[in-house]
Amino acid sequence: LVQIINCVLQDPEKGSIRAVILCHTRELSVQTYRECKKLAKRKKFRIKLMTKNLLRNADFSKFPCDVLISTPLRLRLAIKRKKIDLSRCVMMNLVSF
Repeated sequence: LVQIINCVLQDPEKGSIRAVILCHTRELSVQTYRECKKLAKRKKFRIKLMTKNLLRNADFSKFPCDVLISTPLRLRLAIKRKKIDLSRCVMMNLVSF
């Protein structure tokens, strides 16, 4: 997580998803989100957790997000529905505990 946060801080491009963290389960996604928020305290970037409501209602092209945390299925659905653009993503990480 520290490496991802450092990578995002070094590349100050705004308005696009620059890192994706994939977790096996929703519970692990929520835990990872909490830990990222703790590590990124007082930093100027946004971390978002892809939830069912967010996937259903949000258009990610208008949604400011630097680090996206998701499960593989939700990310796949967002890509399939063309709600997400990962063309500027520089880092992807799979969390496995």
